[in-house]
Amino acid sequence: MLDDVDGEANGGEFVSDTVRWSDMEEVKVKGGDGRWYEGEYEYTFEKRLREKEKSGE
Repeated sequence: MLDDVDGEANGGEFVSDTVRWSDMEEVKVKGGDGRWYEGEYEYTFEKRLREKEKSGE
């Protein structure tokens, strides 16, 4: 879950969103010994949050 934790600071308020595993890039950074639970991976993604609509404007 991605949340705007600083509110209006740093450019405005944004709507919370989620990221799916299928949207992430997987890179194996350290090998294991062939077992499914061995090794080390990095996951990266890019997501742009939508700005909250201001009420009363």
